[in-house]
Amino acid sequence: MSEVTVDRASQLLMMKQQLSTRGGRDFVWHCLTHTRLFYNTFTADANMHSYNAGKRSHGLWLELELKEASPGDYLKMITENYNG
Repeated sequence: MSEVTVDRASQLLMMKQQLSTRGGRDFVWHCLTHTRLFYNTFTADANMHSYNAGKRSHGLWLELELKEASPGDYLKMITENYNG
């Protein structure tokens, strides 16, 4: 089986396409909330804290990728889903 290599421009284009539809933004928002990006990860249980921090770290990475791919659509997603 051959490995398919996707260049950076293609990665960003795929993310931009995902963010360009309401359904895509809803899915990405679900992914971001699952990473606990918007929540405090602290807990007294050291193992659970490490687990939560790892999830959040992935969320921070994904957030940067989304902002680079389509800053306007990223902000639109935040506006559509922010309940604060």
